[in-house]
Amino acid sequence: MAGDYNMMGKGNPYEEVIRVPMIVVPPGGRVTPPRVSELVETSDLAATFLDYAGIGIPEQMQARSLRPLLEGSGGGREAVFCEYMTNDRSRKWKCVRTKHYKYVFWGRKHPAEFYDLQEDPDEMRNLYEDVGYRAEIDRHKDLMLDVLMNSEKHYYRNETPSARDLQVWLM
Repeated sequence: MAGDYNMMGKGNPYEEVIRVPMIVVPPGGRVTPPRVSELVETSDLAATFLDYAGIGIPEQMQARSLRPLLEGSGGGREAVFCEYMTNDRSRKWKCVRTKHYKYVFWGRKHPAEFYDLQEDPDEMRNLYEDVGYRAEIDRHKDLMLDVLMNSEKHYYRNETPSARDLQVWLM
């Protein structure tokens, strides 16, 4: 943040922090199409480097190669995940963003947030309590659970935790 919302730093889930422009120039210097606005994660860069180097992407790696997207034969992600935590763990959040919506979970002691980014790009109206968005909110909670279940495998001796394990954690 550079003064947006009267804030500084990057410890919040606003678009100014999580939607970071990226310039990628693959071998040969050509991107088709030249401009892409799909959802990707910065971790996808590692898989992209491996792909262009002809090295297989390890199965346990959650990153995806951007090569198909850069060469015009693929799309971005359905959703991206991001999180933040201070060094002393006193402040943290997790966020799932899709093309249209954003769900932010701050923990049990803080209210969750849900934004319709098409109707409210400045994230001024938290729709989490709006019953008209309940289906989308639940879908985004499920997307977050899927990410967490896949990313937390090493904590469970390479076994995927059950949805119930993580659902209790997210409540």
